[in-house]
Amino acid sequence: MRLRALYKSAPLLAVVAAALASCAMDPVHNAAVNALGGEIGGVPQGEYHRAGQPCTTCHSSLGPAKTTFTMAGTVYFGPTKAIGVDNVQVIMVDSLTRATRRTRNASELLLTAEQYNRRSPFS
Repeated sequence: MRLRALYKSAPLLAVVAAALASCAMDPVHNAAVNALGGEIGGVPQGEYHRAGQPCTTCHSSLGPAKTTFTMAGTVYFGPTKAIGVDNVQVIMVDSLTRATRRTRNASELLLTAEQYNRRSPFS
């Protein structure tokens, strides 16, 4: 009797397993995450880590970070100076919205979907 129940539930289990596996098996995304390398020693994970790296590589719906950002990045003093700048006004414009935010802490701009849900086209 248990064997018959297992056979009946097998197709459902296969669908669920395939759906879960597809989230974690995007080879392009995994390669992008792996290319970032490990964390820098002495810098704890949090809002100060990985300044200058592409935040949304890990902070997207594909993970691996738990927090998803719709807009994130580091604002620098200039194109040739890798010095972050705090309290810079950033203006974001998409097809429906114009939003203004200021960088904070380590010159980071980190926005979740609740804070800014961008739409294409975006500038």
